[in-house]
Formats: sequence, C-alpha cells, structure tokens
Amino acid sequence: MMKKYSNILLLFLWFAPCLLSAQEVKFGHVSPEEIMEQMAGFDTAQKKMLDYQTELQTEGQGMVKEFQQKMEEYQNKSASYSAAVRKIKEEELMKMQLRIREFSESMEESLQKKKYELLLPFQNKILEAIKEVAKEEKFTYIFNKAVLASYTQGNDITDKVKKKLGIVK
Repeated sequence: MMKKYSNILLLFLWFAPCLLSAQEVKFGHVSPEEIMEQMAGFDTAQKKMLDYQTELQTEGQGMVKEFQQKMEEYQNKSASYSAAVRKIKEEELMKMQLRIREFSESMEESLQKKKYELLLPFQNKILEAIKEVAKEEKFTYIFNKAVLASYTQGNDITDKVKKKLGIVK
C-alpha cells in the first residue's frame, strides 16, 4: 500500500515542474508561399528560373536533334557500311544516348540547385519575420498552412508577417 502511494507521489513530483510552469500554448499558422509571391524581386527570381530552365531545355533538345539526325543517317546508310564501320556508328549512337540521359539527370539537379539558390534569400527573410512575429505575439508554435490538414484553431499570422516585411501596411 505504501509503495503504491510512493509511486503516485513520485509521478506527481516528476510532472509537477511541468504543471507548475505550464503556460498558455498559442498556435499560429502562416502561408509562406503566399508571402513569397508578393515579395519584391520574387517575379525577377521566377523569370531567372524560367530562363535557366529554357536554356537547359534548348541545350537538351539540340542534343536530341543531333542524335535523331545521326540515327536517321545510320538507318539510311547502314546497309552500305562495313561491319567495322557499323559497329563504330552504333557505339557512337549509344554514347550519344547515354550523354542525353546523363544530361537529363544533371538538368534536374541543376534546376533544383538554381531554385534553391534563387529562393533561399526569400525563404530566410520570411523565416526571420515569422520568428519576430511569433516572439512579439508570444506564439508557442507556428505551422505552415500547406502541411496542415486542418487548422480550425490558432491564428493566421500571414498578414502580420507581410506587414513585418513591408508587403502590406
């Protein structure tokens, strides 16, 4: 019997600091994407991204066009090639195909790096503004609206962050 009470007392002592220091938990949510779209310079960053993507696509299309031309030439002339020449041409085509595939993969990586490079300054500014608003308004947690399934409770601080960034007055 004494052991039962001592366990309860131990649990109480264990959780007492948490209960005594419990503060009001204040939740907020924000839409960083909405804020970013309205930030000065974001449209320029988007244009740079699209230009870079177009440049890479044009380069890739040139590689594909060259491959198609070589393939067509090979198909039209392969009957007249000796076995050795045919083998060299086939290897050349396979190498071109491999280069196209590698370019395509590196293009995706390059696009992701460029996107990161262009958007990071905006994301950092937004994050700092969110932290400032959270501190000023004493929020315990701030969540990104895009990842929440439901947010019936809490406060939308999107406009406050916009104001902090000078987007709205």
